[in-house]
Amino acid sequence: MEEPAHVIAVLALIILFARWSGVLSMKTKQPPVVGMILIGLLLGPSGIHLLQSGVIIKFLAKVGVILLLFMAGLETNIRTIRKTGMNAMVVAIGGVLVPFLSGLLLGLAFSFPIYKTLIISTILTATSVSVSVMTLMDLKRLRTVEGVTIMNAAIIDDILGILLLTFILSTASHEGSLLLSLGKIVAYLAAIALFGTMVLPGLVRLMTRLGVPTLLLSMAIVCMLLFAWSAEGMGIADITGAYFAGLFFGMCGTREKLLPDLDTLGHALFIPVFFINIGLETHIWHQDVNILFAALFILVAVGGKTFGAGICARFRGFSWQRSLGIGCGMVPRGEVALVISKLSLDMAVLHHNEHSTTVLMVLCTTLVTPFLLKGVFARQTIGLQGEK
Repeated sequence: MEEPAHVIAVLALIILFARWSGVLSMKTKQPPVVGMILIGLLLGPSGIHLLQSGVIIKFLAKVGVILLLFMAGLETNIRTIRKTGMNAMVVAIGGVLVPFLSGLLLGLAFSFPIYKTLIISTILTATSVSVSVMTLMDLKRLRTVEGVTIMNAAIIDDILGILLLTFILSTASHEGSLLLSLGKIVAYLAAIALFGTMVLPGLVRLMTRLGVPTLLLSMAIVCMLLFAWSAEGMGIADITGAYFAGLFFGMCGTREKLLPDLDTLGHALFIPVFFINIGLETHIWHQDVNILFAALFILVAVGGKTFGAGICARFRGFSWQRSLGIGCGMVPRGEVALVISKLSLDMAVLHHNEHSTTVLMVLCTTLVTPFLLKGVFARQTIGLQGEK
């Protein structure tokens, strides 16, 4: 059992280092998640071993990931995705299908068990749009057709990745009973969809009319936690419930009201604990890490997205160079990939060596993407309304 005073000191150091890593990340124009993971690696068993994770830190990290996925759902704008037409959808499908199939081949080549292979494949489907957005902003390409396509395709990728994770982990938790897993997923999604579309809008209107400060925020957190708890109770990933809770609240028009407070709450405490804890629980020098697998995993992560999303962009009429730019913009992995890996590690589907490899892959794809995008887009002068 952890000593309370020790945990308080560890938590204080985590928040302190997280804030300063965020400042450093801003100065170097890197996403804050990279800085926090690196700090965790430096302070954990991969580095100087100053800090270590524990029961309380893991609990706070779990709240952090639930809050992170709730915010991701809240920020998902279904109307915006619809407006982009088929471009983002087709690119997203290519950006999911090719990496997923590549992951299957990679897992089979290394004789991994079926569920481990499926999880590795699912990890490869995720896309972190934050890195690409920052780079495209620097290149003044964020509002181009490519920029809009990348942003919305990345959102769709994450939705598909979460649904894949839900199906795979639900099947794994029920000892391969496909029919039972499908039944639970359908029943759960139907129940929360009914609540989210028929009951929640009325509750939101009532809470707004009452005018009590922070009432809406408190009820949003209550729903987030209950959705996550009910999902876990059904043998489904808790992050699935949290994500859909955020999605339904966003559809009720609460996005602008909730996000500032949630952003403050999350990034002041819970979310930094999650990302630094990723580093604290990762041992990149683990003797069981397969160097060949790690190298191929990173190569597949970069090549699968570039080819899958890029070839689908070409199919939609983009030039080869612009298709390559879209493919490169889909390369970085981030929060969702880490969440999938950590959740699978906690469920013993992945081992520490595969989790460490995932962290390394996230760092590599995040760091390499700006160079890829700058190399492709640096000489382009085509605007949003330019020809494909």
